[in-house]
Amino acid sequence: MPNAVFQIVKKVRLLVFLASLIPLWGLVGCSHYQIGKPANTPFRTVYIEPVINRSYAPQAQALISTQVREYILRDGRVRVVGPHEADAILSITIDNYGRDASAVRGDDTALASKFNMRLSARCTLVDARTGNVYFRDRETDTDIDAFFDFGLGLDEDEPPTLQGLQSEYQSMPILTEKLSRQIGNLVLHTW
Repeated sequence: MPNAVFQIVKKVRLLVFLASLIPLWGLVGCSHYQIGKPANTPFRTVYIEPVINRSYAPQAQALISTQVREYILRDGRVRVVGPHEADAILSITIDNYGRDASAVRGDDTALASKFNMRLSARCTLVDARTGNVYFRDRETDTDIDAFFDFGLGLDEDEPPTLQGLQSEYQSMPILTEKLSRQIGNLVLHTW
């Protein structure tokens, strides 16, 4: 009987020893993990050219220009500077803006109560010193749902209501903010 107890104690000690190794394996396995922002970019400064708007998106050009700058500045790894001081140059072209009715009013099916607004852009990032291209014409797009209290006419021959235009105007900064974050991520993260 004492031999059986000795065997059990021996197995328990082995299990306790192995269990004590588990946290050690976890620490060693995660020793290279880094919380926070990824590695640095190959440039320290960037110039953001004036945004080109080839779409019919109202006010998108100024919004994206401001929001991309703010996103990059908040990140802190790269400074936004003038064209002669920059290590890299970012070009942004807004290509497409559209909206599709995704819900109509119950009392008048010719009026939309919800639209899916979408915006797309192409971006190019070039090394200002060597002319090497980090990425060219990288496409990015986003969309949001916008709600219209008074409806927005679906008939293209009929001009939209003032309330509908105001709702679209108010939704535009949210749409451009999403696109600006995506553009900022293109610049600041691994390509």
